[in-house]
Amino acid sequence: MLRTFIFMVTLLCLLSSGFAQSVGESLFTAHCISCHGGDLSGKTNFGKKANIPDLRSAQIQNQTDKQLFDSIGHGLGHKEYPHAFLSRGFTNDQIKDLIAYIRSMKMKK
Repeated sequence: MLRTFIFMVTLLCLLSSGFAQSVGESLFTAHCISCHGGDLSGKTNFGKKANIPDLRSAQIQNQTDKQLFDSIGHGLGHKEYPHAFLSRGFTNDQIKDLIAYIRSMKMKK
């Protein structure tokens, strides 16, 4: 009985780990997806109006982590849509997690 229980718990852990979102993806889904879109393309209704760039593009991906951190965390370079997530309660680590997620979604050539 104990072996069966341990096996089932292990199996559930293995199966669920393949579907778990990263911290960055979870933050993106909760705070960014409405403007940037689920595919990070910026092709939402607001994204089109505000000319939001595709976060997967070379234009964004070629920026340094510091540039992305300043943009997301402090709102530098944002005139038409709000950012400055640090002033809205995000931590430095959460901004770094968002950057890691954006980097992981880089356009494939």
